[in-house]
Amino acid sequence: MDRFLSGFSVLDTERRELVSGYPKPHVGFHRVWSKDNKIALTLVVGPVDEVLAEVEAEVDLWFLNGFPLRVNPEMWSQTVCLELARLSKPGADLISICNDEEIQHRLAMQGFQMEKRDGLCGKSGVLEGKFIGKSEVRYLAPWFRPPPPVQSQGTIGIIGDSKMSDQDEAFLAEDEEKELCYSISKTMSRSVDRVSKQG
Repeated sequence: MDRFLSGFSVLDTERRELVSGYPKPHVGFHRVWSKDNKIALTLVVGPVDEVLAEVEAEVDLWFLNGFPLRVNPEMWSQTVCLELARLSKPGADLISICNDEEIQHRLAMQGFQMEKRDGLCGKSGVLEGKFIGKSEVRYLAPWFRPPPPVQSQGTIGIIGDSKMSDQDEAFLAEDEEKELCYSISKTMSRSVDRVSKQG
């Protein structure tokens, strides 16, 4: 990374920041921030089809791998092209330093309107285009999303000994409306009791 970016002198400050905070290549998600917190790099390490399936984003611009299909088939699988469509904003731009016709066809099948352009970086040609399709793939809400809040049924205050009597527990547990408060109070009672025993 350092060697590649060293050819762009105008980015020397950004290069040093990136290289100094660049994480080890461990599988998973890594976040690198610039010192002024204006730029955030999300680096995802792992098999491309698997990690893209874990990403939730609306991408404005894709800059894709320059290796041809025969060299890096995993990068250009139908699954990856489908994920690119899922993650693209309407009208998202896409450029690839690889003008393979099969790649162009696979991207077109997922809603990307691609054209061949003159090459850059010593390449004979590039693919450039926009996402004009509509992704049909949508994931369910994450399992950890909290449920909508229930309407308050009032507040119960408990003053007194940390240990709840059998009558108190029976009162709080007698219906569903008081069940949550009962659970919390019982947990607090156990915690306070544990602290008092340790003291």
